[in-house]
Amino acid sequence: MRPCGDFKFAIASSTVPDLLGFSEDRSIRDRVARALDQNRVLTAYQPIASADGARVAFHECLARLHWADGRPLPAAAFVPAIENTNLICRLDRAMLRNACAVIAADPVRRLSVNLSPSTIGDAQWLAILEHAVARNAACGDLLIVEIVESTLLSLDAAALEFLYRLRQLGCSIAIDDFGGGHSSLKHLARFRFDFLKIDGAFVRDVASNKDHQFLIESMVNIAQHFEMVTVAEMVENRDDRALLADLGIDCVQGMGVGAPEIYPDWLMSIRSSSS
Repeated sequence: MRPCGDFKFAIASSTVPDLLGFSEDRSIRDRVARALDQNRVLTAYQPIASADGARVAFHECLARLHWADGRPLPAAAFVPAIENTNLICRLDRAMLRNACAVIAADPVRRLSVNLSPSTIGDAQWLAILEHAVARNAACGDLLIVEIVESTLLSLDAAALEFLYRLRQLGCSIAIDDFGGGHSSLKHLARFRFDFLKIDGAFVRDVASNKDHQFLIESMVNIAQHFEMVTVAEMVENRDDRALLADLGIDCVQGMGVGAPEIYPDWLMSIRSSSS
């Protein structure tokens, strides 16, 4: 495994096994394990922009694997098969390394990484972050850690201690997919989160859905009370984006804002300047 500060990226090779056509979880797990062993996990960066479109607030890091022909395999095609295994922790560690490498090379670029429920409390993941912050404090200050709303139900003392440690290292914490109905609102007061990402199920076509407008406005009020930045997920058109801005949403994410890219222009500029 490369150190966090080593700004290198995996490149697809002709030896990458073809993942197409393998639907059995065991086959997928075997191939994910080999991809992790061979450092073939890449990051796709999706922009999260201010609702008024004035600026990009940060980029979310999304996991990808390579097919034999070099095309990326999206996370939805393999994460369900590994989420209850130790491979999900290994994937989270690889994604954290990639994010820290980018921040170290471009210490103004804010990124978010997803933290699986199984990874909360993972000593190796935390050690990667601590090592990165020790080398460059920006790796903590510019990192946002996203946890899914359902994780709030299992926030025991040890999990809270883990999150507080992330906060000590400078990280911001976001609740992802909020509104799915998994959690109790009491957890928002128990740990003061920094970002509230609203589930895309409420966001898609919100301009024509009065019920969802009311629910999103309620979530915005909750977020404002707890001083959280709101992010609306799965924004796909201008009408929804304009309506969300009117409702008080701070930031928007989705195909109507920007698609995930493995090699966005800003990343290629960093690579060119560091070579």
